[in-house]
Amino acid sequence: MSRARRGMLAAMLSAPGKAGGASLADRAYDAIKKAIIQCRLRPGARVSEAQLTEMTNHGKAAVRAALQRLSHDGLVVAVPRQGYMISTVTAQDVVDLFDVRLLLEPAAARLATGRVDQQQLRELDRLCHIGYHPDDPDSVERFQRVNSEFHLLIAEAAGNPRLTRFLATVLEEMHRLYYLGLTLASPDDPVHEQGHRDLVEALASDDADRAEQVARDGVVEAKRNSVDALLTLPSMRSAEL
Repeated sequence: MSRARRGMLAAMLSAPGKAGGASLADRAYDAIKKAIIQCRLRPGARVSEAQLTEMTNHGKAAVRAALQRLSHDGLVVAVPRQGYMISTVTAQDVVDLFDVRLLLEPAAARLATGRVDQQQLRELDRLCHIGYHPDDPDSVERFQRVNSEFHLLIAEAAGNPRLTRFLATVLEEMHRLYYLGLTLASPDDPVHEQGHRDLVEALASDDADRAEQVARDGVVEAKRNSVDALLTLPSMRSAEL
């Protein structure tokens, strides 16, 4: 993968600012959104424009514009006469996210079949071999990004920019769940890596049916494991699934 293309995929996962230089409002949006995704602003926390102005080191106008976008994204909720609340996360949110992935990822795999080029296949093969160390937060964060980059590269090869953007949004929300304590696939678990390898092989052999099924199986397995993990989290036990 070229450096430019890798940078574009990374930008989808981290920086929604405008091309050609982000505005102050874009930068405030990026900073607050990152704090929400990484749970430095915890679900349910109350925040004010003044607090966020100090946190981001941006002016009130930029923060206000950022909050409007974040409210539209569903990441903050306006509370009349009290400011804002960081949106909460429920077990149903997790199920919903996986259900959306189940719609997007198999479709992306089918569409990418026959379109993915050799350079992309080599990059996919490289990405699916990258693991992580559970005790190293930087390694875990890198693994999350690499895993998302893997799926976004397939979506990009599918040739539908909207699909890629929608999937990027969903995967970014998944990152928030992991920061909340949802368990990642074990770094020693061969099933996760093998699933990605099987998907690369299906794409390389132009087998659209196989690619779609492998992608579907991967999401179903991840959903099953994640729902099981949810039941061990005190904050999620009482939520209805």
